Amino acid sequence: MNKTFETTGEVSVEVRVSAGRIDIESGEEGRVVVEVTPGRDDEGSRSAARDTRVEIRREAGGTVIEIETPRSWLTHTLGRDPQVHVRARVPDDASLRCSASSAHVTGRGRFGSVDIKTASGHISVENCRLATIKSASGDVHLEHVAKDSKVQTASGDVVLKRVDGSAKVQSASGDVKIHEGRSDVKVQTASGDQSIGAISRGTARLQSASGDVEVGVARGSSIWMDANSLSGETTSDLDVTNAPDDGAAPRLELHATAMSGDIHITRAAASQPIER
Repeated sequence: MNKTFETTGEVSVEVRVSAGRIDIESGEEGRVVVEVTPGRDDEGSRSAARDTRVEIRREAGGTVIEIETPRSWLTHTLGRDPQVHVRARVPDDASLRCSASSAHVTGRGRFGSVDIKTASGHISVENCRLATIKSASGDVHLEHVAKDSKVQTASGDVVLKRVDGSAKVQSASGDVKIHEGRSDVKVQTASGDQSIGAISRGTARLQSASGDVEVGVARGSSIWMDANSLSGETTSDLDVTNAPDDGAAPRLELHATAMSGDIHITRAAASQPIER
């Protein structure tokens, strides 16, 4: 199935599938191009691809594209959901909303708000304005979030390369790695490790039960910190003074706690200059 829709105003793409793969690429000008194919060579998947609903809805100031795959009662009863592969090309800054039981979701290009929910699929988005992600066992990779991000996962690993706004991550057994945080950061893990490559400002609240916590503080940042592990080691490579530089309030406030995990605080290896 192939469909093309001319778009006006703000564009939003809503995808609801049970299982398979969702690939969205931005850069198309003034239209959305959708292709739906079977994700597996069986009758259930072929039927699901044929019956997938792809429609356009005009709203005040924008365009909504809906892509929804029906669930087959037969394959669902037998415990084997049909799989479809959804490919779409959309304008830059289009918003994306995806819901799937077991599907990998990939967003290449530049998007507006991104809201993705999966049970077992991996999620990867290159560039977006806002991100809200929920996943059970799938890994999450966000390259750049221009504003705020919120990620919840059970056993999947989480990687955020750069977040300009606030970053909030909750994970049970998955590891969490934030390469660069430029505002408030809040991370909670049970047994997963936490690694913050460079953070420069705002408030960082890092909580772990048995996972280790490692934090890199950007050069040029002053810091107030409260770090404590009940049975693990707490170490810091930073020079500690009683007063912030120039008598000003600290630019970064760090709270790090762990039950049995280790906590290590260091200067980031490299960072962008801090804007005053």
